[in-house]
Amino acid sequence: PYLNGTGTVWFDDIELYGTPVLMASRTTGTPRIDGKLTEPCWSEGSAVSGFSLADGSGLPRRQTWAWSAYDDKNLYFAFRCEKEPGVSLKKTVTERDGDVWVDDDVELFLNPRGDRGDYYQFIVNPLGTRYDSLRTDRAWSTEWQAAVQETQEAWTVEIALALANLPIDLRVGPNWCVNFCRSDKATHEVSAWSCTFGGFHTPERFGTLEGLDLDFTPHYLKDAQSQLAEVRAAHQAAVAGMSTEGAPADIAEPFLTRRDRIAAAIAEFEALV
Repeated sequence: PYLNGTGTVWFDDIELYGTPVLMASRTTGTPRIDGKLTEPCWSEGSAVSGFSLADGSGLPRRQTWAWSAYDDKNLYFAFRCEKEPGVSLKKTVTERDGDVWVDDDVELFLNPRGDRGDYYQFIVNPLGTRYDSLRTDRAWSTEWQAAVQETQEAWTVEIALALANLPIDLRVGPNWCVNFCRSDKATHEVSAWSCTFGGFHTPERFGTLEGLDLDFTPHYLKDAQSQLAEVRAAHQAAVAGMSTEGAPADIAEPFLTRRDRIAAAIAEFEALV
């Protein structure tokens, strides 16, 4: 609410909506990605539920549960989506990175930097068809696994994301932003673990996945080396073709000194990395 000018406003029946937190759970066994939630890491007590309608108007008619686990090489996620016995799921899209959201689906949103900025979307429909994107850019793609099972009461999904295939840079730490979402075509409802009060693509409303106890060093080194290569290339491009011939000494000498000092500093930093 905004006031134009001065005045007094009274409010009643106020609700404040925070964002939920999920503690990361390390698994000692590697889940088999077959859509069956039989591994210990998918025990009932470790699930998050309480999905709400994405527009904030209440609870969906059929609930959803989501799980998260990790080991040194992968992040794992699972969903269990209630459905009415005898009601058919909508499952039509078979093309990778097709419009899978026209079907029943589950959607995983990940913001590795934990800053609610750039995020990655992963969608799976009941046929196991996969979609991934950077924000809404489906040109971005990576390798990951997903599998689905369906019973009379529910359909379940398992997902494995290899850390080596995720864009982890120097700004990534143990706390990521995440959201779990679902589209239920039979009820025409869309729901989310962290209510977005609108569309799913609302990173400021993502929840938090805390405590990923991972060794990010290889990713940090790779990112540092890449950034240093860009700095070296930019420096070389900046001084290429520049000459101090004929320039007064009081101009040429400081330029040459700074140029050489910058080149030495870059080389020293590269050696340190």
